[in-house]
Amino acid sequence: KAHPNQDLAKGQVGTIVETFDNDYYEVEFADTRGQTIATLSLPAHELMRLHFEPEKV
Repeated sequence: KAHPNQDLAKGQVGTIVETFDNDYYEVEFADTRGQTIATLSLPAHELMRLHFEPEKV
């Protein structure tokens, strides 16, 4: 989901920095220099897990 008020486009990659009991996550979004663009609390259904290596079956 896009968050235009935070300059975040749909599909923007972020890092989970904290988890909450109510199925929400604190996610930090940064630019290519590592500077934080935004930090948002987002529900799990708005997140997509990324894999950097193939899953082992």
